[in-house]
Amino acid sequence: MGIGLSLLLELAFGFAGTTGFYTIFPLFEEFFKGLSIFLVAWLLWKAIPSRRYGAMLGAASGLGFAIVENIIFNIGTAGTQGATGGQIAEGILARWIGLPFMHVLWSAFIGMGIFVILAQRKVPGTRSWLVAPFWLLGWIAHMCWNGLSIGISLAAPGTSPIVLIFVDIFVVFVPFAFLLRDFLGGHFNFWDFLTPVQELLPASPMTGPLPPMPSPPPPPPQF
Repeated sequence: MGIGLSLLLELAFGFAGTTGFYTIFPLFEEFFKGLSIFLVAWLLWKAIPSRRYGAMLGAASGLGFAIVENIIFNIGTAGTQGATGGQIAEGILARWIGLPFMHVLWSAFIGMGIFVILAQRKVPGTRSWLVAPFWLLGWIAHMCWNGLSIGISLAAPGTSPIVLIFVDIFVVFVPFAFLLRDFLGGHFNFWDFLTPVQELLPASPMTGPLPPMPSPPPPPPQF
């Protein structure tokens, strides 16, 4: 649903001559991805006990979005006028290299924000507007990713798309990934990522992001 609605609007606005605007400011993509995540989370809210589950739901949605987007891109570039086979192949390869670093990260922030909405329903007197900063983080990360690659392309025409992807990974993905880690409690590994933890919800009014979760106890030594 998310990619279908965002693609329809992007095509409509592209015909209106605003393609560059929505490329740098991907409002449609992040809005409809967030809406899709929210609908799933609303129906399955009992299966989302912590912000890590929310982030995982968002990341899974972002991964699916990215795969479909890449397939559409592959089809769309097959008949690109004026591009050599090598250039088309480079563009396709660059998108698949960036697959786990793009929508997955941006949607994980949105998934955390949606967890906040659902979790606060259990706490009388709390507010649910905190989803906005998490959505903004995802949107800003997406905007920085697109803006950096477009800026380099304009400053140095002919730069390989693969080079652009690796620049984006180190300049944009890495700092936002550390920020995501801190919001998820920090210092975790994927083996204990979904270890049950006690979520701490602040009292109303909410003045900032959720406090970090306590780190899970270290695993027992193996003999």
